[in-house]
This record gives sequence, C-alpha cells and structure tokens, in this order.
Amino acid sequence: YILMYDNFNGEDSLKKMYNSSTPLKLREMIIMLVTDGNVGLNINQKDITLHQGSCVCMMPESIIKFGVPSNNFKYLLYVMYQGIINDVLTDIGISYNMLTMSHDFYHEKCDDNFFSYRTDIYNELKEELLRDPYKYQKLFVRSYANIIMINNITLFNQQFKPQGNTVSQQDNLYRSFISLLNKHCIRERAVQFYAEQLGITPK
Repeated sequence: YILMYDNFNGEDSLKKMYNSSTPLKLREMIIMLVTDGNVGLNINQKDITLHQGSCVCMMPESIIKFGVPSNNFKYLLYVMYQGIINDVLTDIGISYNMLTMSHDFYHEKCDDNFFSYRTDIYNELKEELLRDPYKYQKLFVRSYANIIMINNITLFNQQFKPQGNTVSQQDNLYRSFISLLNKHCIRERAVQFYAEQLGITPK
C-alpha cells in the first residue's frame, strides 16, 4: 500500500538525488512534507522551493529533479501505490480519472496546527509498520491511507479538481501496462509476458 521515508535519524534515501544531473520519472504518487529547512525542486519543468511546513503531492509520470537542500533540511515522504489510490478515492466517493491527473502536482504550505497533525499521523503509522505483522494490520494501514488521502484533498482543495468518471477497468489495465513496460521493456518484448502479469489473455 505505502512506502515511508524520512531523514530524521541521519540516513537519507534521497541523498543521491540532490543536485543530480539525471531527473527521475515517478511511477507512483509521492507526498512529501518538509519539517525543517528548504530544498529546490523542479517538477515537469516548473521550479518550486519547499520550505518548512510545505507539502507537495506529485502524481505518477511526473519528472522531478531536486536541487541542493539546506543543511538543516528534514522531510517525511509517502509513496502511495496505484491500488491504494484507486481504493481510497473510490471509498470516499471521489470521481476521478488517474490518466487525466498524471504529470500533475499540487503544492501548498500547511498552517502550524494542520502540519503538526499530519506529522503526528506519519509518526503513528511509522510506529505501526515497525511492529510485528498481525491479523488486522492491513486494515489499520488502509484506515491511515484514507486519512492521508483525505488530508491531501482538504489541503489541495482549490487545486485538486478530479476529472472524468471513476477510473475504469480499462484505465487501470492501461496504467498497469505502462508501469510494467517501464520496468521490463529492455528484457521483455513478448505480449504473453505482459498478459500474464496483468491476468488477461494476450488477445
């Protein structure tokens, strides 16, 4: 459902990306909150600066490139997988079409109370994921994913304008196929391979 990253303890998964000459193409939705310092970020040829309290939501297929962060730069980050996005938005009754929202991003600054609330959610979910797995843990994570998505929709209310009908099965297949193609196109050229991965017939 979700991957989580931060650099609170000195380790930084984004370190190789800072000031890199090679941009990165996103395959999933990325939600990033800056808890301290600042960093420049280019998204789809648009330059923004993330300061303390900033939140940015980057959609799949976006092209991103980080600048050099300040020495005190701290962040937390979610990677939201396509399946959980589909499920959550459908559950809360949002009509959207991910194909029309690809290559987009949303950027806002949170007020202090809302930002503190969002960091608390991150820390609670992080603590939960560090526990040993148990029977209802996936349901717990799904509940938090709902909260995270609803928080984003609330924060980006003026920018986030879902378009089209709720994603169709064909749209889902198309997005999944493009994602598989990005990962395997060098080694796999056979239609049969992609059909098996998608659980459909080659025809």
